[in-house]
Amino acid sequence: MNFQERIEMVRKSIPILGKKETLKAAIIRLCSYDPIKDDSFDRKYKTETSSLATIEDLFPSGGNVLKGAHDYIPIAETVERFILKNLNIVHEDYDFVDIGCGKGRSIMLASDFPFRSITGIEISKTLCAIAKKKFRYLPVSKTKM
Repeated sequence: MNFQERIEMVRKSIPILGKKETLKAAIIRLCSYDPIKDDSFDRKYKTETSSLATIEDLFPSGGNVLKGAHDYIPIAETVERFILKNLNIVHEDYDFVDIGCGKGRSIMLASDFPFRSITGIEISKTLCAIAKKKFRYLPVSKTKM
């Protein structure tokens, strides 16, 4: 990603995340882990969730959907596992819902925990089709899309 593309990403992020959260995300990205460069999750599970997908890739015709949408960037496996392990809940008492499930990495990771059910919601038909392929790895009784 070149400098112009990075500036554009920050510009698009401010209305969605706000200035403070955009700054935090930029600092984290500059100083630490970059999930797009780490394909270890995909190699381990024989999937494809690491690559960036821009708004233009996902919605080539544009339209109203662009107002609330943003680029797809995967969550780091270690970050989500840490969060799910440390929720201090009885997982069996809760349903896991991932709004904007993207390529399905998060729902795959959630399947390692005993949630009552796992649901992925995605507006992009492109990402939804990719995420649905992940269901072959998940217990059928727990998942829906």
